[in-house]
This record gives sequence, C-alpha cells and structure tokens, in this order.
Amino acid sequence: MDTETIAQSMITPSQLPILLEDLFQENKKLEKISGRKIVPDIQGKPGIGKTQIVQEFAKEKGLGLVMVTPDMLAEVGDLNGLPDIERLNGGLAITKLRPPDWVYSILKESENHQGCVLLFDDHNRVDPQVVNAEMSVFQNHKIAGVELPEGTFIVLTSNPDGGEFMVTEMDEAQKDRIQTFQLKFDPQSWYAWAEKSGIHPIILNFALRYPEAMCGKKTTPRSMEAFSHFVNFHPEYVGALVKMKEGEFDEKIEMVSLRARALLDEETVGSFFGFLVQDNKLVIPPDKILNAWSDVKKQLVSLSQQSPMRTDILGIIVQRLSLYLTSEHYQPESHHKANLEQFLTDGIIPEDLTLSVVQQLIHAREETRKLILSDRIYERLSVLMNSNTDQGRTSNGLTK
Repeated sequence: MDTETIAQSMITPSQLPILLEDLFQENKKLEKISGRKIVPDIQGKPGIGKTQIVQEFAKEKGLGLVMVTPDMLAEVGDLNGLPDIERLNGGLAITKLRPPDWVYSILKESENHQGCVLLFDDHNRVDPQVVNAEMSVFQNHKIAGVELPEGTFIVLTSNPDGGEFMVTEMDEAQKDRIQTFQLKFDPQSWYAWAEKSGIHPIILNFALRYPEAMCGKKTTPRSMEAFSHFVNFHPEYVGALVKMKEGEFDEKIEMVSLRARALLDEETVGSFFGFLVQDNKLVIPPDKILNAWSDVKKQLVSLSQQSPMRTDILGIIVQRLSLYLTSEHYQPESHHKANLEQFLTDGIIPEDLTLSVVQQLIHAREETRKLILSDRIYERLSVLMNSNTDQGRTSNGLTK
C-alpha cells in the first residue's frame, strides 16, 4: 500500500463506530443483490482500542460476536476444517471436512441476534498458509463448506507491516480482497472515553498534560487503562499518591512504582511522578468549579497571573471541565449555570481556552445546554468568535 493510500485511510477511534455502521448497512444491501461484501481491516499498533471498539459496536447494535484469535488458527485445518470419515448406507466411506467448533457459534449467535460480527483479531499474526485460507473465507463467506448466515459481518484487526511486529505481510492480490483502515490514536477521543469510563482523575490529568506519552513503546491507551484500574481498585495507594503530591512520602509509593513500571515506559513513569509532585495538585476538579466557585476562584486567578501564565494547568482544567459537562453521566444542577458563567466570563481564563470550552459545550446534550449555558455565555462566545475572525482577516492582510 502506497503512502498516499495510507494517508487517505487514516481513521480515529471516534470515527470507527460510524465506519462500521456504514459498512454493516452497505453489506446488507450487497447481500440482497448477491454482491461481494466488504471486509474491513482495522490496522494499528497494539493497545489503541481496535478490538474493544469492534466489541462495543457489536454490543450496541445488538449483534452476536464471535472472535477468532491467532491461537485458534495454528494451521490451515483450523480454518478449512479437519478430515473426518463418514460411513454411508451400504458401507461406503467418504472423507468430509468438519468445520471448527466456532463456526457453529456463528450459526447460534446469528439465530439469537439480528446478525453476527465475526472478528478475526490480529489476523495477520498467523502462518502465511492460514492467511491464504482466510482470503477464501473473506471472498466467498464460506468456512469448510458451511455458508455464513445472512447478516454475518466479517471484521479484521491487524498490526502494521514493516518489521516492527511479527506479522505475515500480504501481497497486493490479498489486499485487494479487503479494505484497510489505519486506526490512529486520537487524544480527544480517548479523553472523552476516559471520562465516561471511570479512568482515575490522576491518570486523566496526566494524559491531558502529556498526550505524547500515550504512544510510547510500552505505554499505550490500554496500558494506561490497566494502570488506572490498579489505582481505582486500591484506595490505599490513592492515599499514598495524594500524600506524595502534598510533599509527603508513603512507603506504599514503592508498590505504585513497581506496578507502573510493569505497564508503562520508564520515561512515562518518571514523568508521571514528576507531574504528581509538581502539577497535579494545581488541577481543580470540575465539580469544584461548578459547586464551589468562590472557593477555587483565588487559585485560578493565581494560575492566570503567574509569570509565565500556567496555561498548561489551565488547559487541563478547561479540558476536564469540558469532558465532565459533555459526559452522558453529567447531571446539571441549578447553581451550576451561575458558577460556570463566572468561570467563563470573569476574564480569568485565556480567551482561546474560553472559546474552546464553550464551543465544546454547544455539542452537549440539549438538556445540559438549556440548564447551564446562559445568555451571558452566548454573548461571550459571540464576542470571542468575532474577535478571532477579525484577527484572521488582519493576519491575511485584510482590513477590519
């Protein structure tokens, strides 16, 4: 695949469910005209959410799900079926291929649901002969002579070619049978997912401050999620982290460090503890802004008046607030509108950050917008947008 094609097929995690829905609907129409159905290959580095997004898509659509992993396809017979002797009337014996047991799982899942996702996970981490056998399945929708039921949606995930991973590289004829989409890590998509999925605030704050750390050799969105689970499951270690950011050392930190090093790059671990000691204590949680504005206003003023201004910390505060307000779990309360209005219109937050949060709130649930966006906030948004437009004209050599 050439560079131009790869660039054109880049997709983000937030776009992937939309793509899968489009392809699923297209395949239903292709079935009706006996056309060859589309087989998407979601390619990307490990740990960025390929498999999880496909699983969530199947669940949200009410589809069955059968996942085939490389260990289930050690040889061609694991896909095409193994020979079995069948005795016919009259004593004649014939050899038939018996399909693998997961084929019957597809039939069962299709009966119980309005279709089934057949996920070949890490499909290019198998023997080249198995990859060849897969091509026949993708093209003919048959496994060991068993025709896949209507509504079966074959989806592949894979790791990139190029030497970094132990994969079987496909030739051009094989690539022609599938459509490959390069899944790239998108920080904003992950932040939104993290907010609604219960990623610990300390982990989320760190990821907002160092998004580049999420794409290390060892550090991935998946390993950060695992580290968050560890923190969430052990309140006693959270207490040690809190003491650390207040300047106290707790011996439990050694266990936190041990677990972090098992999941994350060494550089990431160092950055995490440095952030915890120096910066995380400055991040004001969203609920405090909405519920106790008078208590946190002085701290925000201090951040904005430092030289240089702590735009890094203010940026984290604004992004956390945006994620919190646009989350499906957020429940507006009557006093939130006044506190949010003061936060956005008192001139404490830099204009670009103010514009960013208000623009994101425009896309919040209608109930949320009605309850927390005041006329004064809309006026502030209008002024900032007009100001940005004028600046853009000036920078392009146009007069105001």
